[in-house]
Amino acid sequence: MAVNMNKNLLQRIITGILGGSLLITLTYIHPLGLWLICTVLMLLSYYEWLHLLDSKPLKMMSNILILSILLISNFLLAAIYIWKNPSIITYCFVGFLLFPLLSLLSLREKNLQLATIRFMLQITGIVYIVLPWFCYFTLAWYHGEYNWKIPLGIQFLHWMADTAAYFCGKIWGKTKLLEHISPGKTFEGFGGGIVGTLLLAWLLQNQWYLSNWNWIYIGIMVSTLGVGGDLFESLIKRSYTLKDSSNILPGHGGVLDRFDGFLLTLPIIYVYAQASKLL
Repeated sequence: MAVNMNKNLLQRIITGILGGSLLITLTYIHPLGLWLICTVLMLLSYYEWLHLLDSKPLKMMSNILILSILLISNFLLAAIYIWKNPSIITYCFVGFLLFPLLSLLSLREKNLQLATIRFMLQITGIVYIVLPWFCYFTLAWYHGEYNWKIPLGIQFLHWMADTAAYFCGKIWGKTKLLEHISPGKTFEGFGGGIVGTLLLAWLLQNQWYLSNWNWIYIGIMVSTLGVGGDLFESLIKRSYTLKDSSNILPGHGGVLDRFDGFLLTLPIIYVYAQASKLL
């Protein structure tokens, strides 16, 4: 048991270092690097979400069309921000309207109960997965100019929240948070995640200054609201008796497993950034 735990932890660390290094490098080099990250992770996340509905999700024509439109919409998003062509935002809006319409194709399933579940989960996936990655990409534009520090800072806070919660839960965790949904989560781990994230937010505020202590507020959102995303995905997986969304990331599971809490907080951070005139 201890050997398996140590092996899993080693895989987790190696995957984290390699994946994190790639994400940091691409985000720092050019906005197209960030766009590539968002596109790949969004498509993988949504595919994993669809995999909950069907063991072979690409057999459904609506799923193929949705994934195709996601890719096209991301190209348009890049055109808006990187190549400064705001008129294309109209096409992005039209593309977003097509997602629910394409999801209606799932209603062709003869089993109406199954068709309704698939339809609702397709729509939920668009809101839960697609919208956050769009928000993450647009958060990189600080007063109209690309600023790699903002997306990377949010990502660092997310990593700290996960890492601090994981190790504090392993060392001191005794009081279960919601055992029937996620047996591994504890109040001690949750508290450790908040403390670790706020310490990093304070460091970011001093090194990568944002007005009005914005890094602290973002840190609070990441550390407290992120656990809701974790629990939401755990609830869905338990409903389908799955441990992980996939095995694409050794030691972590799937992309959804790694970014579940991150996805829930991004739209909230985006709304906060707009309200506080951070962007």
